[in-house]
Amino acid sequence: MDSRLPADFDPQQVSLFLDKVAEDCDTELREIAANRDAEIARIRGDAHVESRRLFRHSAEQLRTRLVLEQSRYLARVRSDLRRQQWEILTESQQRVLEAVSDRFRKAWEDPQGQWEWCRYWLALARERAGDNALRVILGQGALENVRASIEKKISDHAAGASVIIDTQADPGICIEWSDYMMDGRLASQNTAITDAVLSRLSDMLLEQNERSSQ
Repeated sequence: MDSRLPADFDPQQVSLFLDKVAEDCDTELREIAANRDAEIARIRGDAHVESRRLFRHSAEQLRTRLVLEQSRYLARVRSDLRRQQWEILTESQQRVLEAVSDRFRKAWEDPQGQWEWCRYWLALARERAGDNALRVILGQGALENVRASIEKKISDHAAGASVIIDTQADPGICIEWSDYMMDGRLASQNTAITDAVLSRLSDMLLEQNERSSQ
């Protein structure tokens, strides 16, 4: 499967959306980290003041107690931070799945969007198929005029080509030659984009966890 997207298939809107998801997630993580750092600073400040005030009265015992309390608090804060981070990741994942799927579906239902999608995969397939015959399969929702346009566009393919609409297949396009299949179905591309976004979000969470452990 080729995970790239058609250059003309609404790329700017999809890219802007993914950037917004990552930006929102990063903002939430920064707020969590800022609140954690502020609370830790307050705890340490209170401990310092308390230690000085009671220095003459079992100072060593007090310091030991304060260090223990601070350690317990830091462990709890870090645990809460990790939990909140993974909640953000889960919510972001769902937003990506729903929004990207919705964008693809709407574009596939639009005649021009459907044609741009198919034309992209068709051009890529012709580059790679060489002298092999092409078999083009359009999935659910494919328009007859798009099928006819594809048929016309590849009519000069030396090895021959066929184009069919399979109403039982997933929306999108698959192109077969020899023993290879190029997968341009919408669901497959949804998965590829989602994996890329989750990788970005996971990297952000890892950076935040590394900061919190310092």
